[in-house]
Amino acid sequence: MSVTLILLLALAVLVIGFMVGWLAAVLSVGLALSLNTWVFLGLLVLVAGFLIGWLVEWGLDNQYRRMRERGSGGESRQDLDALSDVVHGALAGCQQEVSTLRGELHDHEIELQEQGDELQRRRAELDRRRAEMQELRQEYERYRVAHPDDLTVIRGIGRTYQHRLSEAGLRTYAHLAATTPERIGEALGTKNWQRLNLQSWIDQARELVEQE
Repeated sequence: MSVTLILLLALAVLVIGFMVGWLAAVLSVGLALSLNTWVFLGLLVLVAGFLIGWLVEWGLDNQYRRMRERGSGGESRQDLDALSDVVHGALAGCQQEVSTLRGELHDHEIELQEQGDELQRRRAELDRRRAEMQELRQEYERYRVAHPDDLTVIRGIGRTYQHRLSEAGLRTYAHLAATTPERIGEALGTKNWQRLNLQSWIDQARELVEQE
């Protein structure tokens, strides 16, 4: 509240005071008041008017301060609400992103599981084929044992030597190509004075293996 308004209120109270005093003097019978008394009453009314004006200003200022605080609190509340909306929106976006990542992770896990299953199937197929290959090799060996190669086509090997080599386990060209002259000599039981080119037998057997 401005000072002018306070002075106006005080002046109004003063005038009212004097008027009340004058009416009281006129209406009172036999009441004689001195000038000093009227001045004192006027000062009292002036002081009272000043106090009333100050109280009114204090009340208005206080009310205005409260209104500003309420308005400021409302703005702060609005700011908080806006910030809360932003935070909730960001949180919702994060949750959506996390949900998407979880879905992608689940898909990758399923894909990885499928790849693992496919790898297991291929390993099982490979083991099965290896077992079949081993069985075929064993069957082939049995066949070669039951159907030995004709070693007499090798120069220097006759029926007798072929029989001795077969008893020693050298029944095929491959067996003979993979052995050594020393083993062939042990299988034949050759003497030192016998001149046999055992290395040539091995070379001829290798050529026959390559031709098969």
